Amino acid sequence: MKSLKSFSFFFVLLIPLTVEAVSRSFPVVQLRPLYSRFSPDGDGVQDFLSVEVNVKSGRNIEITDWQLSIYGPSGLVRTYTPDRRIRKSGFFGSSKATPLPAFFYWNGRDEKGQRQADGRYRLELRVTHDYNAIERFSSKEVWIETTLPEVQLSPARLYVLRPALADGKIGQPTGEILIDQTQKRSRPNVSYTGRIVNTEGKAVETRHWKDTLPPRVAWNGMIGGDPAPVGVYRYELEWRDMAGNRRAVAVHQLLVLAAARPPANMLFTEAYYVNPASMYAPAKSLSVGFTGVSRPSSLLLRLREGSTFGGSAGWKSIRSLNTTAGANLTALSIFPENSLPGLYELRPTGDSVAPVYLMLDTKRPELSLNLSSSRYRPGEVFRIRPTYKDASPLYQYRLRLLVVTGKERSMLREWKGDLLPDEIQWNGDTDVDHDIAAGEELLFEFEATDAAGHTTVLRSSPVRTDVRFAARERDSIDLIADLSLTDFAADSFASEANTLIEQIYREWSDLDGYSVRVRVFVSFQGEEEENLLRSEALARRIRDALVQKGIPDKSVVFRGEGETDLVSEAADEYSEYRNNRVRVELLHKP
Repeated sequence: MKSLKSFSFFFVLLIPLTVEAVSRSFPVVQLRPLYSRFSPDGDGVQDFLSVEVNVKSGRNIEITDWQLSIYGPSGLVRTYTPDRRIRKSGFFGSSKATPLPAFFYWNGRDEKGQRQADGRYRLELRVTHDYNAIERFSSKEVWIETTLPEVQLSPARLYVLRPALADGKIGQPTGEILIDQTQKRSRPNVSYTGRIVNTEGKAVETRHWKDTLPPRVAWNGMIGGDPAPVGVYRYELEWRDMAGNRRAVAVHQLLVLAAARPPANMLFTEAYYVNPASMYAPAKSLSVGFTGVSRPSSLLLRLREGSTFGGSAGWKSIRSLNTTAGANLTALSIFPENSLPGLYELRPTGDSVAPVYLMLDTKRPELSLNLSSSRYRPGEVFRIRPTYKDASPLYQYRLRLLVVTGKERSMLREWKGDLLPDEIQWNGDTDVDHDIAAGEELLFEFEATDAAGHTTVLRSSPVRTDVRFAARERDSIDLIADLSLTDFAADSFASEANTLIEQIYREWSDLDGYSVRVRVFVSFQGEEEENLLRSEALARRIRDALVQKGIPDKSVVFRGEGETDLVSEAADEYSEYRNNRVRVELLHKP
């Protein structure tokens, strides 16, 4: 019986060892760019590439290392490597696994911050496993495309006619409005949309083209099988590609006239939306010219009060303008002071004439900004949703990212364009040599100019930045974070400073075997000795706050660095230093 029990015990132990030895499978990793083409040109649409990383766990095989490399036409452009920090992993000690991030973000620049040229790029992810150090690869191709074909619109015929009938009504449209579309070059993956738009801003006819444009577009004055009402229309052309590039142009003063014969005399202007406080709109100068058989001696300015265009019903006469003094007219000479906003008709006197129509806009655009948060952690994606409301369409927008330092505001980044995105995403990169530090105050400044020339500027509420520890250098397990000095300068810490202290403590408590070093840089011109004392005292106070929060006394050291005058020496060994800041270092203890 004794020997039988021993044999049974041995048999029970043998089975799980045998099963475990043969049960292995590798993790499966896939790269999935959210779009294959992007345009890092600062217009707010697909300015950076988001790459999702899908990982299907293996059995008894872990990922121990990885490297993402981006290659362009001239070779290696940029490399991403793991975060080597050593985290706590429960009761049994620290974790040595090397997890892949859920997303990579690439702003189309190399390691030095230089923008890369248009072309094809390859993303290559190399993954190393703990089973015989086997490596596996996953790759994807993406394209940078920042240019679009150029298109110019030229009106070849500006009107269609609707002749009068015997019963007092007007007949079917005759003739066609013709717009020449000159495309300087074409390329694939570009979609074009042309629209005929009425006075109320509604598209009454829409056409689509792919890759190439017809050299001429014609409109016969019909809307869904019915004659278009007499009035003024415009033709809008918008084109875009898969990389997020967008452009738009328009031709105004397209007329459906209640007439049987072409007009012998016509006014002409490229403008439509105008501003009485300015001699021109930003898109087109308001210069009204004349073509025809006989020059009219005067023009009649009328304001539309109803919905009709023909005759005098629904129109209010405003003034008569003498045209003998000069060939052209401007907004200041056309509109009297305190003119009401609305649609105006400028009509020559006499028969067989064609007027022009001007939309007078007297108000500035209404703007709003919706931010994804009042705080920002560098390296993550921040979302800005701008909105625009105005009687005139947008001519141009600018969105500026500002950093506040005392009473000064410095611009870190700018987005601009003539088509406003629904949402602008920012992943922390800047247009200048400035690394976002914790505790900084950021502002977003939204400026928009409408087609009539009015400009509105709106500033957001402040956004405060959080602590983010990064590797001291590539593949280092030691970490650093820079903090703004602003909220630490007073005798007692501001609430924002205490928030940053709490964030530092949480980062430290998540790590295994790290000490803390606090370094403070202070610079007041001409006070070198005082700066050293100030920095020493502030470093001690920050150290005491971290100890009070829960970091052991022996694990925190501090040092006041005073100031350095080598900030501008880019190639100098001290170039990493910047005055008036706090640097916190998390150093792994061997």
